[in-house]
Amino acid sequence: MGGIKSVADTVGVSPGMLSKFLSVKELSPNVKELIKKRDINSVEFVNALRRFNEEEQKIIITEYLEGEINTPDVRTIPVLRYKNPEKDIIELINQVKSTKPIKTYLVYIDKVKIKVPMEKILNRIKDVVGEKGVVSVNIEGNVVIVKMSSEAKGLLGITAKKRRGSIRELLEEIIYG
Repeated sequence: MGGIKSVADTVGVSPGMLSKFLSVKELSPNVKELIKKRDINSVEFVNALRRFNEEEQKIIITEYLEGEINTPDVRTIPVLRYKNPEKDIIELINQVKSTKPIKTYLVYIDKVKIKVPMEKILNRIKDVVGEKGVVSVNIEGNVVIVKMSSEAKGLLGITAKKRRGSIRELLEEIIYG
């Protein structure tokens, strides 16, 4: 009966975290079901999602589950909406997606060892990190230049770690075939 602080103390979380947990009450039944099935398991994402109506939540969740946007992206959308009230949710999501940072990864290679065309190398990298993560692959001199999103570079790192190697080793494997 002492309010959020008292309940938070009882369950062993901060009042802020309890408020975030309670934000699930403000979500649509479809979203609650996804949380229940653990398709969505980020408290921060759920807390950010409560700022949107049911239709917008559906659109955002689709983008989120497809890996197109993440929790920080969802937190950015209300700020963009405030600055651009005339834009609909899809325009705002596209604006967020268009500002994602692109990373350039360089791999020094022996061009003589490359047995496949650049398009095939690009497709191999996309097989690992997803269709939309890689922007381009080019060769300049003895350097392969791979431009990709931060998320794609992270996925390369995870894949390399699973194979007990480095990103460089993984890219060499992909490049040399």
